Amino acid sequence: LELVRLDGEQATRAVELIHNVPVYRLRGRLLPLVWLSEVLQVGQRADLTRPGTHPVLNIAVLQAEQHRF
Repeated sequence: LELVRLDGEQATRAVELIHNVPVYRLRGRLLPLVWLSEVLQVGQRADLTRPGTHPVLNIAVLQAEQHRF
C-alpha cells in the first residue's frame, strides 16, 4: 500500500510494544511489525534503543484481505 521511512530519533520513538509485540502507529491505526531480516534469516535487525546510533527504519505497509501489517 505504501512505504514509510523513519530515521534518527523518529525511528526510535515510532515503534511501540503492546503485549511484547512491536507495532507502528500510522495515522491513528496500529500496524503490527514483522522484521523482514528475521523472517528471511539474513542479517540482524537494527537496535532502535542503542544510544548514539542513528537508526533507519523502512516500513512496507501491506494488506492481506482486511488486515494491514
